[in-house]
Amino acid sequence: MHSQSKNKNIIDKNIEQRRAATLELSTRGKSPSEMSKLLSCNSCTVYRVTVRSTPKASTRSSSKPK
Repeated sequence: MHSQSKNKNIIDKNIEQRRAATLELSTRGKSPSEMSKLLSCNSCTVYRVTVRSTPKASTRSSSKPK
């Protein structure tokens, strides 16, 4: 059981490192396809990470209709 916990920690650390690298490459202007090649991951992963880290714009207007 201890071995499984240790492996999960290693996997979690690798995921966080890849997520951080994806965001760093994104801020440097790399395209999703470039990032997926550099990080050896699927382009869907790159899109998911970048979309989840982008602040969502509010769809509600702060002003009331007249």
